[in-house]
Formats: sequence, C-alpha cells, structure tokens
Amino acid sequence: MLSVADIPMFGFHFRGVIGVVVLDGREYRLATYLGAKISEIGDGMVKVMQGRLELEPHPFVL
Repeated sequence: MLSVADIPMFGFHFRGVIGVVVLDGREYRLATYLGAKISEIGDGMVKVMQGRLELEPHPFVL
C-alpha cells in the first residue's frame, strides 16, 4: 500500500507519502515523517526513497 497526497499546512503545502510493504514476513514502513522523499513522479509512476530503501510500485494510479 502506498499513498501520495498534497498536504496543506500553515499556509503552505507539500507532497507527502506514506506506505507499507511486507516482504518475506518483514514490514517496511515508508513515510514523510520517517524521511521518505518522492524522487520521481509522473506519467502513472512514482519512486520513493527512504535511507537505503527504494520503492517503485507498478502500476500506480493518481
């Protein structure tokens, strides 16, 4: 599961992300508040990076 949204806060806004991936019984959380950054977005795709983790899910629906 991955969600990307425009977040309004105190008169400005930013693009936030929150998601979770379970792989081989291990849970990986990616979120703006944990330092995740959207490195690429557009044309139905998104790439999220957080530390050493990189997530590029397919397909992505805006």
